Amino acid sequence: GKKAIPYLREYIINVRPVLNKLHDPKTLFLTRGGKPWDKSGLLKKLHIYTKQARITKHITVHSFRDFLATEMLKKGADLRYIQEILGHEKISTTQRYTHIVQAELKRTYRISHPRETINLPNNAINYHGSTTIHSDEKR
Repeated sequence: GKKAIPYLREYIINVRPVLNKLHDPKTLFLTRGGKPWDKSGLLKKLHIYTKQARITKHITVHSFRDFLATEMLKKGADLRYIQEILGHEKISTTQRYTHIVQAELKRTYRISHPRETINLPNNAINYHGSTTIHSDEKR
């Protein structure tokens, strides 16, 4: 994205040449020793940073993919575009993120919809999705 470009440019121009002791043209991200930075190295750094930030939730490298897909869905992105970005072969793999968004939608509805937040009389029973029935009335 646009925000990452200046940082990536800075890394490629000023940092990567110092790290690239093996003169590896294929690998973009390198360790301090000049070797390719793999998933386990990234996970190790992630654990260090989450501990320093006092984050107690278990976060993995994959958590970022989940967050990306969920946030894009919340903001109205088409599921097929998210499928393409994540590299899923089947749309059914991407559809699992819709369950997360639907749960968030239900939660938001419960805390913000006027009918759900209205103060009812003490003898009223609030049936979600139905009309309010007073306990002393019969149907």
